[in-house]
Amino acid sequence: MDSRFCYPRMLACLALFYCTHFSLAAQESEDVLFFDASANQTSTSEGGGAIWSFESNEWRWWLRGAKSVNISPDGGTVLYTYNGNLYSLGINETSGRKLIAEGPGNGQAPSHPKWSPLCDRISYVIEDTLYIAETDGSSAQSIYEWRNNWQYRDRDYAWSPDGERIVLVGSEKDAFGNVVRRSYKSGDYEVSNVGLNQLVVLDISSGLQTPLLLSEFIWGQSMENFRERANYYSPKWSPDGKKIAIEVYRVTNDFDGHNVNVVQNVAIIPAAGGSLEYVTDFPLLERDSLEVSHISAWPAAWSPDSSKLAYFYYRVSDLDNSGTYITDFENPPARINRFTSRYTQWITLNGNGAKFTVSVPDEVYKPEDIIEATIRIRSLEDEPVTIMLDDPILSVELDGVLMVDEEEVNLGPYVLSRENPTVEIKVLMLAESRDIVDIFASGTLTDSTGTEFILVDSETVVIEPLTTEIKITPEETGALSWRRSATRETPLFPRTNKKSGLIVSRFRLQLQIERAEKSRNWISSEVMTC
Repeated sequence: MDSRFCYPRMLACLALFYCTHFSLAAQESEDVLFFDASANQTSTSEGGGAIWSFESNEWRWWLRGAKSVNISPDGGTVLYTYNGNLYSLGINETSGRKLIAEGPGNGQAPSHPKWSPLCDRISYVIEDTLYIAETDGSSAQSIYEWRNNWQYRDRDYAWSPDGERIVLVGSEKDAFGNVVRRSYKSGDYEVSNVGLNQLVVLDISSGLQTPLLLSEFIWGQSMENFRERANYYSPKWSPDGKKIAIEVYRVTNDFDGHNVNVVQNVAIIPAAGGSLEYVTDFPLLERDSLEVSHISAWPAAWSPDSSKLAYFYYRVSDLDNSGTYITDFENPPARINRFTSRYTQWITLNGNGAKFTVSVPDEVYKPEDIIEATIRIRSLEDEPVTIMLDDPILSVELDGVLMVDEEEVNLGPYVLSRENPTVEIKVLMLAESRDIVDIFASGTLTDSTGTEFILVDSETVVIEPLTTEIKITPEETGALSWRRSATRETPLFPRTNKKSGLIVSRFRLQLQIERAEKSRNWISSEVMTC
């Protein structure tokens, strides 16, 4: 947390605490991991849907025998497969409703079922096709086809928080939709018909596919340095919409095509594209025999506020340390249990009130950019609730930084129910000047008993940090030689001086110099820019 915003953030957090922890009903709210538990990890013949409680640090069954479990964002209803059929079942119910017995086209069993973030649609995979349907399984439409993808988990995908896009792992394709096959040659060795996978962001309404990240293929230079490839799997879109966690699967092959060394790591990529940031950094081990097991790590689920990530670590020769880990990206990760799974969610059960969030899609903006903020409200109550937003719909911490367009914004009232639990309000803002600023939204929830509760959330908006170029020239030519470039570009995150109105930043410039007599020392200077 930025100390400059401690006071308003404290008020927001305090209000948010009361809005999400008020008036507990017969069943108290519970933060859990909802996941597929395997047969061997539960000492059963079939495994099933399970729940890990953060409060009790214990696991319990939800439904034995259920596979591919996926719970709705409001924590009320679960999709799962059983004996090749797709079912829907209330979290506290005992009789499931069969949604799909056979696939729409070829009779194959459905897999990878998921709820949309708005609880208004479901999605699932049948063989090599991704479908979207109504919540009762009707009106199924094909939105994506995997072709010539040989690994089963290539079919994994994740919804964007706004329910408008899906990120998935697909084959690299040309402009005509054909799978690209490549040939590589190194010395006397050549491999052909190589297909690379890529992360693709699919716009559901238009069908537009935007490549986000292409897998890598690297040739070795000798028999001792085999060819290497890196593929990407298991995407998990953060609830704030800004990041996607993925599994990076690296493998080296001998020239007969056999896997020699394998490692799987967890990494994060900005949802808008960019460089990978690794969460784990396990090495690519040399595998001299089959007894040397490789290291596997893959993302499990984001925390509801996107501040933490659960991931799995597994190694046959290190089962005592294998299991589920939680990282907050600042402290060492903590192991919480021994389970690993391909179907996991971080969810609140028996939630009360509403989830109330404010978000913007990008990390950094420029002056004169149009910024679309989203206020997302999701009811956690079984009975209908009414939401009324406060005026102004968005409050800005500093004047002259953001201009909010409120002309066509509806403050409510919004009625949310179990059948229609979510509403999104889009608010446009104009970036006017460079700064870092907080925006706040608030409202009132009225439950079925007439009791009112306050909803508050905030988001930080960064508008184009400055880039300053510093040039230093020695007074005596030849007296000093620069070990590093004398020109450095330094990104600055400025703050507005409220008295002068100037944007002021301080940073320390440090260069290593080498004198004529070969002695080295560091010089530093504090620079202030306006």
